[in-house]
Amino acid sequence: MEEGASTKVLKPSPKMKRLYWTYYLLVAIPCLLALLLPAVIVISFVGAGPLTTTITLFVVLSPFILATLITAYWIGAYYDRAKFVFAENEIVVERGVLWRRKSVVPYNRITNVGVVQGPISRLFGLATVRIHTAGYHAVAGGAGGVPVAEAEIFHVEGADKIADEVMSRVRELSPVAVEAGPELGRPARGLLADMLAELKRIRELLEARGA
Repeated sequence: MEEGASTKVLKPSPKMKRLYWTYYLLVAIPCLLALLLPAVIVISFVGAGPLTTTITLFVVLSPFILATLITAYWIGAYYDRAKFVFAENEIVVERGVLWRRKSVVPYNRITNVGVVQGPISRLFGLATVRIHTAGYHAVAGGAGGVPVAEAEIFHVEGADKIADEVMSRVRELSPVAVEAGPELGRPARGLLADMLAELKRIRELLEARGA
């Protein structure tokens, strides 16, 4: 973790690349076999020559080769551009390759922090820290779905320690009541105090006349 004067910068673990390659291979290999096995059977059945076999296999393998090259670029670029900045008063999460995303979450809006770890991520010792805030109601799957975190510190090692660090910063600051109405300023509070005092005098006058 790189440290500046008032900020800390964290990146996903380099193991994230291996994790994403694992995800890719789990999908790509069955698809490749589904294309390759029928092609091999047809070639063997018709007794195709070397040139025909080479061309057929090249045609079958071309989508896999292209997808692998694109995946290799995307994984590298996604890792390079992912960054989590722990500033003095907020967390900034940057991610994305073609479409860049930047989430800024003030500490005093954070309501809870969770740690999520899937079975494959567990093999690599990685986990994701999800940050939830008051007033952020996006849900996965529409109404009634699972609440979506406003920001995620994804594929990091020592996620529990990072979550504890975030919550320790949250506890140092006063929370912001996002759900409630705007806080009354001093002029408004003074006006209410004057109104209450006037009502009290009116009540005293009425009680005196009744006596």
